[in-house]
Amino acid sequence: MRICLASTLLSLLSTLVAALPCAADGTEDPRWSGFHSYLAAGGVAAPMPADADPPTATERAMQKLRGIGTGVADCVRSPLAPCPVDSGVRPHGRRALTLALLVGATLAVEIAAEAPRDSRWTAVGSFDDDARDTLKAGSRSGRSDTKTASDVLLGLLPAALVGDWWLQRERYPIANSITTDMGWFLANEIATRTAKVSAGRERPYVEPCLTRSNYVSSCNDGRKDNESFYSGHASTTAVMAGLICARRLAPRDRRAADWAFCGGAATGAVATGLLRVAADRHYLTDVLAGWASGALFGYVLPRVFDYRDDEGAFSRMALRPLRERGAWGVEYSFRF
Repeated sequence: MRICLASTLLSLLSTLVAALPCAADGTEDPRWSGFHSYLAAGGVAAPMPADADPPTATERAMQKLRGIGTGVADCVRSPLAPCPVDSGVRPHGRRALTLALLVGATLAVEIAAEAPRDSRWTAVGSFDDDARDTLKAGSRSGRSDTKTASDVLLGLLPAALVGDWWLQRERYPIANSITTDMGWFLANEIATRTAKVSAGRERPYVEPCLTRSNYVSSCNDGRKDNESFYSGHASTTAVMAGLICARRLAPRDRRAADWAFCGGAATGAVATGLLRVAADRHYLTDVLAGWASGALFGYVLPRVFDYRDDEGAFSRMALRPLRERGAWGVEYSFRF
């Protein structure tokens, strides 16, 4: 399973960075750093002469391994290495490396971290009690319908985000928008999953399910019963809405359409969170925390590091390997 995940990750990165552009003179776009040789590990290799024998499986494997080693060394020695014009290998950027680290961390958290079998947090305050009594659907069908509606909205927000990449492509190149947004999205997923596992809060439907086995469709759902804090639906929709708003509201010459697009996305995120309370899947504090996490990773931090109103520039944040005096580490830097 781990080998399969690693292979999938390499394929994803190869496809992603193959779209990153070279400058007109053949050198790498200054917004993207070196690390281009590592792309050989993803299966994008130099064109083979017509009269050459095809490499064996062993030779191909060794080429991939050499590509990894060479790429890491290039990234450390020359973070702005030139883009090879005739090699058939397109440039890799620091952002792709950062994204790879976040993908790896997300997979590690998803695979290794589990909510406790027994809840750690069962106490419910008066605020949550009152909000639950007010918002909760009164029937099983009502709770089922509101859950379905929240799932539908969770699917619509990514479509809106992808559409915004296309609509904003003249100001923000699509490849840049994808890597920027995916980075913040994954950071939010790590935070959300970590909170769920650490808090181990019991979902509100658990107690009613003890006496009514058909209270909701997921009664006795194992460890998932203890993943109430905080709401993943609220967090995920909020981070996507935040990214849309960060990009739309960054320019100084904002138009009515920008405010409308941002407002629509934010409304979808708010509705998703409230529907989760109506479905009795979360307490209101779970949803509020999810909205806060999504706003932080979807709007506040991207506006500070990426979507600015001065240049519309990217790559204000950089994370790359560092080697100095025989020691290895990670270098983090940003401009403001």
